[in-house]
Amino acid sequence: MLELHFGADVEGGKRFGDTATPSEFNLGVIDTMIHGRLSRAFSALAEIVYEDAGGGFGFDVERIILNYEPRAWFRLSVGRFHSPLGYWNTAYHHARWMYVSTRAPLLAHFEDDQGPLPTHTIGVLVHGSFPAGAVRLEYDVAVGNGRGPRPDPPQQFADNNNQKSVCAALHVEFGGVRAGLSGLIDTATLASGENMREKLAVADVHLIAGDLEAIAEGTLIHHETSGVGATNLGGYVQLAYWLHEDLRLYGRGERFVRAATETYLDTPTASNVLGGVRYELVPTAALKLEGGWDRTAGVDAVTVRGQLSWLF
Repeated sequence: MLELHFGADVEGGKRFGDTATPSEFNLGVIDTMIHGRLSRAFSALAEIVYEDAGGGFGFDVERIILNYEPRAWFRLSVGRFHSPLGYWNTAYHHARWMYVSTRAPLLAHFEDDQGPLPTHTIGVLVHGSFPAGAVRLEYDVAVGNGRGPRPDPPQQFADNNNQKSVCAALHVEFGGVRAGLSGLIDTATLASGENMREKLAVADVHLIAGDLEAIAEGTLIHHETSGVGATNLGGYVQLAYWLHEDLRLYGRGERFVRAATETYLDTPTASNVLGGVRYELVPTAALKLEGGWDRTAGVDAVTVRGQLSWLF
């Protein structure tokens, strides 16, 4: 059995206070997802994205995975997958229709959008879930190519050293709450030939209580190169409330603090507060209207944005 889905979005907006950014309409992400059931235990997934690449469409294979799932408590995935870090990076993917908001929080930006986390891994993932009394436990363990000389792109075809990234996560779900911790260690060889040691941890909570959904994530990212350390901190809280079966209000506050000694990440120090409304035109198409304030690399601005997103 083969399933084929497409997602896309179109948006327009204006950033007030930042004269370097004019008002615009733009095509967002065009997402193609192909899922095939090969047998009872084997399946395959490919996610191919077309997105902005300097004024033209660029082509990215975001996920390509062969899954072996003989039991709920033991699943094996091989290929390129989303790293099991936090909540957002595993719950949502590249089609923006999946998001309540128009964009992902800064912490969940992908590598090619100045995201601070290694959101993709090329390697092997062992994961599963099982009941433990009144709660359900979920685990993930991934081994793959580590970071490259720069945060983007991920090392897809080779690794420039013998050190592999190791990522692990453990989550507990009870009632409408899912909470957990995840972490990653890696050694990246930079363009200078120096080795950078990376250690990061992510804590996340996802809550559904009636018509309210809440997501909170926080991260610590530590880099050490030639005895010089840099500790970066980031996090966000997002709330969404169903006013009606097809209408949601949402708001989000986030903060990322880049260490003064950080030389590897492209992510700037930033603060952001936004709010908006999402209206479901039909079950797979949404209109989002959003406004907010942000301070990025010392520049203050107010942004208003509208987006149409759909999945079919």
